[in-house]
Amino acid sequence: MLISSPKKERKKWRKKMKEGMLCFGDRFLLRWKSLGTSHYASFQRYRMSSSTPTVDFYCVRWLDKPNVEQLRHNTLKAHLEYIEKINCVSLGGPLLDKNNTEQGRILLLQGVDRAKVEQYIQQDPFQNILSSVNLTLFKRVKDFPSRWPASVYVVYCLDDPTKEHIRIEYRPQHRSWWQNETRVVTVGPMASLDDSSSLIGSLFFVTGESVDQVQHWASQDPYAKAGLFQQVSVYRWKRVVENTKVVAAI
Repeated sequence: MLISSPKKERKKWRKKMKEGMLCFGDRFLLRWKSLGTSHYASFQRYRMSSSTPTVDFYCVRWLDKPNVEQLRHNTLKAHLEYIEKINCVSLGGPLLDKNNTEQGRILLLQGVDRAKVEQYIQQDPFQNILSSVNLTLFKRVKDFPSRWPASVYVVYCLDDPTKEHIRIEYRPQHRSWWQNETRVVTVGPMASLDDSSSLIGSLFFVTGESVDQVQHWASQDPYAKAGLFQQVSVYRWKRVVENTKVVAAI
């Protein structure tokens, strides 16, 4: 939703919009012409309000310590029982490298607040194998499929915080690129927990044949070519939890 402002402020903002940008639905041409900080923040909110309706999730990327295979195996049953018990994981499963070795997992949670999500992470039976957790908001812009493909990969991209202007400038090319790619299963930007209008990355679930092939595909993203991302991680992914229930064995 656009931030309401007095009539005078709205006039100023329209003038800035006219000077800096032409908007045509979802496509826009942005010309950087002295947009001040407050106007940039307002534009961020405008940008989010004018895009395809999104569905928000908490996104947990959990990476494991090295050499914890036995401990992971011993606590797997308790972990899956816990995931069903907390009753808020919409989608989840392990992340595998090119050698098919489990590296961690990704979970998308709904219907809970940040404090609850952090509490769930702390109380998960897998806590002892945890190396690091990255917690963001995931703004899904393409629905989950009714039937998931057999081979799915996760492309997890984190922005360089000094290059946020690239996300705005190249957004039309980025959207056009992935919308024309049949391999994209679901996708959306990731946002900061402290400000849901501040976008800090992109998350893709895609089909593919190998980690290397998907890495090459991801390098063709206009965002990647323009140097937006600080980190791009590609994993093979296995869907184990869906709609709060365990649907497959690991």
